[in-house]
Amino acid sequence: MAALALLFTGCTKQSSAAARPKNNDLGVIEVVDGKPSSHLLADGRICTITPSVLSDGNVKLSATIAETNASGITRKTLILESPAVDRPMTFACDKRTVITVALHLPK
Repeated sequence: MAALALLFTGCTKQSSAAARPKNNDLGVIEVVDGKPSSHLLADGRICTITPSVLSDGNVKLSATIAETNASGITRKTLILESPAVDRPMTFACDKRTVITVALHLPK
């Protein structure tokens, strides 16, 4: 009975570790107001990020992930606001997608 319990416990730990999303480092994104950039994620999906420069100097990022499934193409969009800094930032789009980007405002 104890061996059976350990077997199930081991499987649970393994499956939860496998469920963690992989970080997709997209590198530096030039922040040009309204100019989208597309990136291929590690799992084959496409992420399009469209930055907008806000009046307070912050940047609004609209990240859309497109994937093809049996029903066709589906899109998920995450919109977030960030200070315009030249350092990497990491955010989660959904349960399986984590993205790291560094924003760069051209001078």
